[in-house]
Amino acid sequence: MIRSVVVRLVAYLLIVNGIAGVVAVWTGWSMTTALIDGLRQSSLLVSDQQARLVTSVRGVTVGVDDAAEATVGLSRSTTQVRNAVNDATQTATQLAATFDQLSQASRVTVFGVRPLEGLTAPFSANAADFRQLSVSLGLTADSLTGNAQEMARVSTDLKSIQGQVSSAAGDIEALQSASLLQQGIASLDIGSRLLLGMIFFEATLSALTGLALLMVIGHPHLHIPASLAIVRTRDDEQT
Repeated sequence: MIRSVVVRLVAYLLIVNGIAGVVAVWTGWSMTTALIDGLRQSSLLVSDQQARLVTSVRGVTVGVDDAAEATVGLSRSTTQVRNAVNDATQTATQLAATFDQLSQASRVTVFGVRPLEGLTAPFSANAADFRQLSVSLGLTADSLTGNAQEMARVSTDLKSIQGQVSSAAGDIEALQSASLLQQGIASLDIGSRLLLGMIFFEATLSALTGLALLMVIGHPHLHIPASLAIVRTRDDEQT
């Protein structure tokens, strides 16, 4: 009697385990299908985002290159302006020297008289003005020289940045993220289906085993075949 109760309890547990396994497989299958579909949609979005990112990085590369070219042009222009200022500085220096000479020449004495004495002061004043202008222009030329050097350095830095950004764009474009995601999704899909198939097989086997046990011990609502009944009768006679 106790043996029959134990066997019946085990049979019920096996049936419940089988039903729970089938329900779990059905739930897992539905969730896995939804997850795989979501991952496939995400992989398509990743591919689109990757293309947009490459386009954006390429745009940054073009912008940096334009800035580098503009900086080079500005450096050249600044150098040309500096050269012009240097020329003006030399001219002002020469004019100052010329007015100094004219000032000296205006002091000439003819028969004890200085006919050009009235020009001495203006010539001296002009010489001083041009000498001051030469100093100012020299300072401006020095400043322009520093600016031209800074612009050239900035242009070199921008060219380096442009090369790095272009290399990064190439790396992003070469990254096969979409194909890798598709391969991973395919592997996940196959693996999950196989696992759920194994669980379904074990759950079905568990439920069938439980039903078989109930049929063997004689459940009131289950009818066992004659061959199994003969085997059961023999077992009872032996016990």
